[in-house]
Amino acid sequence: MIKKENIKINCPGKILSGKYAGWYAYIQHDINESDNGYLILMISSLDKNDSIGYDDWVANPEELQAYFEGSNWTIEWLNKKYTSRFIREETDE
Repeated sequence: MIKKENIKINCPGKILSGKYAGWYAYIQHDINESDNGYLILMISSLDKNDSIGYDDWVANPEELQAYFEGSNWTIEWLNKKYTSRFIREETDE
């Protein structure tokens, strides 16, 4: 079971196991929506010119945790902050 505090927001991570293994995930808090959910972005590569991607959305932190568990994800977080959709690096941490 993954803990909510182990899911990083606005930080890309490589999916090591589960659905989309080898791809990258990025979770963005969707504060523009009235119901305040989370956008889940998945891309095949960090190279914008050679990547395909999918997205999904959940309504709250509990659904986000369930999404991670349902996908059987193990993620290596890259500890860098990126703008949404992996467009450009903002800061290193």
